[in-house]
Amino acid sequence: MLAAGLFFLLKKRHLSLAEGMALCYRWKGMDVSHYQGEIDWKHLKAQGISFAYIKATEGSGLSDAYFAQNFENAEKNGVVTGAYHFFSFDSDAKTQAQNYIRAVGDLSGHLIPAIDVEYYGSYI
Repeated sequence: MLAAGLFFLLKKRHLSLAEGMALCYRWKGMDVSHYQGEIDWKHLKAQGISFAYIKATEGSGLSDAYFAQNFENAEKNGVVTGAYHFFSFDSDAKTQAQNYIRAVGDLSGHLIPAIDVEYYGSYI
């Protein structure tokens, strides 16, 4: 199954084999949040970053303080953007979805929404 998936990605040119058989991706992206502080988007674009998922919310009530700034600056520098939500096991999915929608608004024309799910604390 893994071999079939690798063949498909190579055939569709989503992956390529470079010298030394290292896998090279056509698109390079990253996820960022307030933990990175001020981000030099111009430098990242020059380094080949083509897209970024930017943290918008966490749980039912938290918003990332750098979301709007990161989203705007990434776009200004030609980095394709999307917003992600950091899932919390401490609140229900509906209120978390409402928090996300309230924070990001209409993201038509951007990457599809993403959810970051990580086990932590007593949920490991």
